[in-house]
Amino acid sequence: MYRVIKVLILFCFIGLLAILGLVIGFFIANDAPILHGDIEYNLHYKPGQHIDLYLPTTEKYSQRPVLLYFHGGAWIVGRKESINNARFNTAINRLRSQGYAIVSPSYTLAEEESSPFPACIEDAYAASDWIIENADVYNFDLSNVGVMGESAGGHLAMMTGFNSNQHDVSFDYIVDVYGPTDLYRLYKDMIPFMDTIKQRIPFLGDMDIPKMLFGFDPESDTLKAKALAKAYSPVEYINEDSPPLLIIHGEEDRVVPVSQSHELVDSMLKFNLNTQTHYIEGMDHAFRGATDVQKEKTQKWIEEFILDQYGDR
Repeated sequence: MYRVIKVLILFCFIGLLAILGLVIGFFIANDAPILHGDIEYNLHYKPGQHIDLYLPTTEKYSQRPVLLYFHGGAWIVGRKESINNARFNTAINRLRSQGYAIVSPSYTLAEEESSPFPACIEDAYAASDWIIENADVYNFDLSNVGVMGESAGGHLAMMTGFNSNQHDVSFDYIVDVYGPTDLYRLYKDMIPFMDTIKQRIPFLGDMDIPKMLFGFDPESDTLKAKALAKAYSPVEYINEDSPPLLIIHGEEDRVVPVSQSHELVDSMLKFNLNTQTHYIEGMDHAFRGATDVQKEKTQKWIEEFILDQYGDR
């Protein structure tokens, strides 16, 4: 029996080493930001939530410009460490080499029978305020702060960037990568494609996604569902003072339809706001179907848009 236990422990140890090797290999192969420069992990910003701070790899400015980044995951899964997942590694590394600090926070996710709203949005506001509260500690330039996110993180980036009256940071730009903008329309668009969505996002499994996100069955109380969705939809908060916006979205996205970005652009243009859009031909959600050339262009669009907001100062 003792020998069997030893063998099992050995196999577990070898398995852990193999997994660790795969993770390290992935990071090295994709030049993950975690491999470069100084990083401060798990900085507390509110009860139960933490921030990872990726400091500049080159100190180019007298004060550090800041990019606040929110991870994706359908408001159900995801981690702040996923900033290293390769989709934006090149842009993040280039920005850090240009003197930018990158802030990547955790935020509240959905649980069974428990909606992530409004807690995840309140977390986003708190992460924004953390930047101001720690500006002197980390030499942040509060006149050059932007926010970015993909998918659910794009939604939080827009809710934060368009709602400056809800927190102390005035954002100078927003980068939205296929983020939902109209949550009730998204819910209605999801229904006919739910099986397809679960195939594309395997971790969703047999989850009742609408119920998890609303906190109740939205079909049981459509008026309440519409009211909540409107309150949490970024498109409702655009105004004449909204900051410049970069939108990147795949034309074949069947998780967050590209019509979500079309609606957003229409609202931005009503106020003659600075809006740059890139709709990527053949791309589904999370860059599925995108070519290497398209992926590299995405990195350049993000980097150039952010740097162009101020240029060399």
